[in-house]
Amino acid sequence: MDFAPSPRAADTVGRVHAFVETGTDPVEEARQRDLAALRGDGAPWRPLPALDELRARARAQGLWNPLPPAGHEGPYAERFADGPDEAHRAVITRLEPMMHGARR
Repeated sequence: MDFAPSPRAADTVGRVHAFVETGTDPVEEARQRDLAALRGDGAPWRPLPALDELRARARAQGLWNPLPPAGHEGPYAERFADGPDEAHRAVITRLEPMMHGARR
């Protein structure tokens, strides 16, 4: 059995790794500092502008929500899930806007 990742998966892993090294790691210290300041101001859940910028960059590079593209339904997907019952459908309906970067 060949357990090597597919070329698409290997490419995605490489691109995510590069994004983390060049995008998120350099701003981590500032993010922690900004979060501490927001906690001190009593507003720890206010969105950080730096995260919006990172989200936009990830989306532009095709790394935001890198799930299988459309067309991966049917027998292929059925191997990994029981199928969309009502509970799953309700959760997916609520989460779908967040997968695209929307806030509640």
